[in-house]
Amino acid sequence: MDAARAVKRMGEDEAMIIYRRDRDHMPAHRFEADEAEAEGVNIHWLRTIQNIEGSEFNVEIMEIGDDGRPHPTGRFETLAVDSLILALGQDVERDAGQSTRSGI
Repeated sequence: MDAARAVKRMGEDEAMIIYRRDRDHMPAHRFEADEAEAEGVNIHWLRTIQNIEGSEFNVEIMEIGDDGRPHPTGRFETLAVDSLILALGQDVERDAGQSTRSGI
């Protein structure tokens, strides 16, 4: 959300998010998606990138299964893009036996 919103704020005409989950299952707060859309970010819910050829992304349309998880449908669409920013998130991995403070 942050990267797409920053792109819009930097003056780009279009910013889009291709996201594998639906709004109800995203880890971001709902208001973040609402605010991004209000700023003009186009969110492609339930999509996963299958192939990138030049400036075209072939994405598979997903659907939520009975287990609440996204599943492939075999239906695809092509999206035209100029640039790609991979925003995959991050987690901190901590070893339980080590101190989190530096001894410098």
